[in-house]
Amino acid sequence: MQRSTFVTSLAWFVPGAILAQFLLAGLSLFYDTQLWVAHAILGSALALPIGVIAVRTLASSGASRLSMWACAQVAIYLAQVALIVVGQNTGSGVLQAFHAFNGSLLLLVSFVIAQKVVPISMKQSSG
Repeated sequence: MQRSTFVTSLAWFVPGAILAQFLLAGLSLFYDTQLWVAHAILGSALALPIGVIAVRTLASSGASRLSMWACAQVAIYLAQVALIVVGQNTGSGVLQAFHAFNGSLLLLVSFVIAQKVVPISMKQSSG
């Protein structure tokens, strides 16, 4: 698998996984609380593709704008983790509510990255 194809695959995996996170959160609230474990595991696992995308775009000479978005995604992801950890440990419902809001920002940025990575992948494979 070429490097650009790998990053493109990861870039499209992330929004799909985040959508699954929203589904798992809803199912956990309204169907089965045992699904919170799956939500936590998938959320933790998202660190890997988000990190790889950031590292690969920072290492690529032709992806400066994409690097900016990838770094923003890392920052939003870290805020996502901090919001839920601090919110649960302090009992702050406000911070936990912002976890859901921040998740929507993470989804938005992930779609922007997925959309932007395709033209860069096409340039790299043709050049």
